[in-house]
Amino acid sequence: LPLAGGAGAAAAPLPRVDVKLIDAVRDMHRSRLDEIASRFGVDEQHRHLSIGDTANAIADTVEEHDINIAIVGAVGRNWLQRWLVGSTAEEVFEAVDCDVFVVKLEALGDARGEAPEKAKAIKE
Repeated sequence: LPLAGGAGAAAAPLPRVDVKLIDAVRDMHRSRLDEIASRFGVDEQHRHLSIGDTANAIADTVEEHDINIAIVGAVGRNWLQRWLVGSTAEEVFEAVDCDVFVVKLEALGDARGEAPEKAKAIKE
């Protein structure tokens, strides 16, 4: 079977994009970002939501807004998972021209938005 885009191969049709679904997902992420940022006292002018490849989107935002530190979350993975999947935090670190502060997501609280003692101490 010829590969799509290969010499002499017909390009496969692109799947239809549901714009309403994309907007709903963006709104959900914006809402969650605002909840977390408000909990930790981050002003709206310092909140940025970007769409796309994570490392490149963060690098573009850092450059566009002249940001001097990027804060990214990290999840714990074993060495095999890191090798197979990679680390988004590492990709961001390589892509940006500023300092990167990596926060273990477990320190930020659970899905209900409750901040554990560690996170409360960070805020203070």
